Amino acid sequence: MSRREKNILFKISKIILSLVMIISLFDISSINTYATEVEEEQETEEIVDSSEETEETEETSELVTYTAEAGDIKVSVETYSDALPENAELVATLYDEDSDEYSEASDIIELDDDSSMVALDILFMVDGEEVEPTQEVSVTIDASAVIDEDVDASTIEVQHLEENDNNITPTLVADSQEESEGTITDAIAEFTVDSFSTFTITWSAGGGGNTKRQQITATTYLTGTSTTIGSGNTTISANSGTTVDLTSSNSDLAIDGYTLTSAKITYNGTTYDATDITVEISVSTTGQGWQQTTTTTYTVTYTDSSGTTHNLVSNSQTSPTITIALYYTPDPSITISEDSGNDTDGYTLSAKTDSYYDYDTDDDGTSDIIWSLDNDSKATITDNSDGTITVK
Repeated sequence: MSRREKNILFKISKIILSLVMIISLFDISSINTYATEVEEEQETEEIVDSSEETEETEETSELVTYTAEAGDIKVSVETYSDALPENAELVATLYDEDSDEYSEASDIIELDDDSSMVALDILFMVDGEEVEPTQEVSVTIDASAVIDEDVDASTIEVQHLEENDNNITPTLVADSQEESEGTITDAIAEFTVDSFSTFTITWSAGGGGNTKRQQITATTYLTGTSTTIGSGNTTISANSGTTVDLTSSNSDLAIDGYTLTSAKITYNGTTYDATDITVEISVSTTGQGWQQTTTTTYTVTYTDSSGTTHNLVSNSQTSPTITIALYYTPDPSITISEDSGNDTDGYTLSAKTDSYYDYDTDDDGTSDIIWSLDNDSKATITDNSDGTITVK
């Protein structure tokens, strides 16, 4: 090694030694404390900045509620103002039961015969164009005006018919059985979605078990004719698990001025004369959610002319069906009027059916009473010894 190289190496060694001595003069813990303080200060600044950004977002984006009505159904949507354009409008359209859209929705959710449904299209429009929210929104549908109070609340469901890749899939978005994230209380549904299209609301006409109400319909005729009387159809609403009496003792079958006297039951194309008719109703439910199927079974028990009892069974999922015809006879109805100003000149009586009628004339007991029937024939009059007159 040359002298020059040795001098250079000696100078470098001195510089290194000087640096080591300088560093040893500092408190290492102080350096670490300073570094920590700097780091914490930076983090605090970041938190403050983030808080300021959040406050700024809340100030610029407020909760907005949009409302619309579809027939008697009320719809409201709540979201932040930045989720939709400022001039967005909520539109709800109720589909008519005869429309293709209603039929398609019914097929998609596989609506059963014992359930009812309303279908409506919900969307946002801006300048004639449909738009979707940029974030999830809260939806409330109030269907209390179209769903009767006596329905089984547990059967009410809201389905969203979502469109994906030209396919429509029903999604349960609200119910009262905790099968979805949405809820339904008093026929008011609340749920969240991030897009809009067709929504269906379904329910059954009564409660499960002994609370589900069903209807029995019988046609009412004038005895010996095909002429309907009263409303033409007598409908009785009854609970599942109960038996309905279809005889004259049932006040629900009463028609003013007539008496129920006979009945006929048609089952699988054959008609039977019947008396003492009773109908037992039972309801069973299978499946869950929109795949739920409810079957109503009617067991008709009647007595034939020989006194033999028979049972006929029909349900809403299979045939044959059972039809019931009730026949009524007019009650006796007689109108009495004097032919002239004194009791002895006679009376005119009008009646709509053959009957006995006793009338005390309170005069001399003469039998000069004329009774005109609908066909203008004469009645047989008997002067009784007790002061009454029998008109036959």
